[in-house]
Amino acid sequence: MQQLTKYKKIMLPILILVIIGFYLIVSKLVSLDNDEDLLITTDEIMRQELMAENIQETTNSVEEEVIYIDVKGAVVKEGVYVMTKGLRVKDVIDRAGGFLDSADTNKVNLAAKLLDEMVIYIPEIGEEEFEVISPDYKNDDGKININTASLEQLQNLTGVGPSKAEGIISYREENGPFQKPEDLLNVSGIGEKTLNKFIEQVVVH
Repeated sequence: MQQLTKYKKIMLPILILVIIGFYLIVSKLVSLDNDEDLLITTDEIMRQELMAENIQETTNSVEEEVIYIDVKGAVVKEGVYVMTKGLRVKDVIDRAGGFLDSADTNKVNLAAKLLDEMVIYIPEIGEEEFEVISPDYKNDDGKININTASLEQLQNLTGVGPSKAEGIISYREENGPFQKPEDLLNVSGIGEKTLNKFIEQVVVH
């Protein structure tokens, strides 16, 4: 009996230690699972937020680039086409089904960049020459908008010939719209003396 009592006294602390150890191990495993679930949940939230931001940026970008082009004349389907800013006349002609057989394609600049509210008229062979018409190249007081005027329209400015007009168009195609008339000084061939000759004849908007 004394030996049994002594055995119980020895085994009881060992059993208690085993139970405590088992409890600690189980608690640790549960804690690790919870931490991992929390980490996955946090990562997923961040990923979804990033996706939402990218979608919003893409949507805003697309909205800013939408322009409307009116195509008339010798094309398969005349009409107003919704295009993306930065595309060329060729792109909207393709959208209109291409040229009719009677179209005088030699009188159309297919490489010209599209501008919002642009009217593109395609003449037939033998018809009087028409060109891409830029929107609102003149305002109410007769001043020329240097951001939309065509090559020929720019040559109406005092002291501006074909080469300077081409320079103005090339500059705005490469750098975007002019913010103020003085920006024309950045165009090759136009200095202060030349600009002063026609600065009162131009506007930007």
